[in-house]
Amino acid sequence: MLSLAPTTAAVKLHEASELIHRLPQTFDRLVDGSITMMHARAVIDASRFLPDRAVAELEKRVVAK
Repeated sequence: MLSLAPTTAAVKLHEASELIHRLPQTFDRLVDGSITMMHARAVIDASRFLPDRAVAELEKRVVAK
């Protein structure tokens, strides 16, 4: 059984969904260890209100290898 508050679990699920669906380059960098979850959260936060096209540009600029 997970010992997470429902709100905490919802936040984690949202972050995972954003990484998989909108921020695949950020997810790849997180998986390979070249960025931390703190960095990934900063990208998630920065992309929150951006349209998909702008999110792709954001990733090119901030998480490009």
